[in-house]
Amino acid sequence: MTTPPELPHAEVQVLLPSYNRRDYFRQALDSVLSQTFRDFHVLVIDDASSDGTADVAREYEQRFPGRVTALCKRKRRGVADSVNLGLHLTRDAPYVAFHNDDDVWSPVKLAAQIDVFRQNPCLGLVATEAEAIDAEGRSTGMLFSDVYGKPDLARPARRIFWEGNCLCAPSVVATRAGLDLVRPYYPPLCGCEDMYLWLVISAHMPIAWLDTPLTYWRRAAGQMTVVRERQMWRDTYALRDRLFRDDETVRSAVGGEAARRRLDGDALYRAYLYLQQWDLASYAWFAGQVLKRHSLRLVVLLALYSARALICATSSRLRGTPQTT
Repeated sequence: MTTPPELPHAEVQVLLPSYNRRDYFRQALDSVLSQTFRDFHVLVIDDASSDGTADVAREYEQRFPGRVTALCKRKRRGVADSVNLGLHLTRDAPYVAFHNDDDVWSPVKLAAQIDVFRQNPCLGLVATEAEAIDAEGRSTGMLFSDVYGKPDLARPARRIFWEGNCLCAPSVVATRAGLDLVRPYYPPLCGCEDMYLWLVISAHMPIAWLDTPLTYWRRAAGQMTVVRERQMWRDTYALRDRLFRDDETVRSAVGGEAARRRLDGDALYRAYLYLQQWDLASYAWFAGQVLKRHSLRLVVLLALYSARALICATSSRLRGTPQTT
């Protein structure tokens, strides 16, 4: 990747990371260029795609000079690296809109969100409902909130912290004031980067959510694998633990010291569950989270939970009862 250029001024900078999405990338980018709100610029950061996605990005840069900028990495470094770079380059913009390389926007999406910001200047972000589409772009009849629930606008950080991310990433437009609250973007986690952003912003600032599906979210077919689900539980726990320790505003927003006890209880439960399922790696990870608290009470509870889990697991194996996930 060459030295990043200075971006054209725009009220909204659209950040579009890409990687090997040639089949969908044009549709994603066209949906931005078709917005009725016109004071925007698109920054595409390609993560060393090998399928020609970067060539498409360069083509759009040539076709829409001053409207699209394409940065193409020589080596893949992951989406977190792309967004880190993008947030740095877009630091002078009042708003940053997040987009995915396989999703689609309604033509009025940005206009609707900027109108909300105009009416409520104190907001940290505005998200929208999203409608799921299949590989061919056809509606599945399912909404993002059908799968992940709706945000609690009265206590958004607490909702996200305990129940998981409920904001569809390509639906979000965030203010610079909100983004400046996030220090270095993305913790060293692989599966809950968006949750990190929304948690920090919503703990410090009010947010808004439009219940009209102005984003079309291409949902992958199939179900989450057991391995991926267990990694997700580790990632989200590590994120919650880190933010609880490092961000006093987040800590207060999600319940203070009572939240610390609940986090400890979550780790104990997960350790018990995974030992019962003979998943020793996951058990060891959550047991480690308990032990690093240096609490005699928690050590005793971990020992009791572990003994009970071993008894249950051994009994199930002797009976031939399959373990659930």
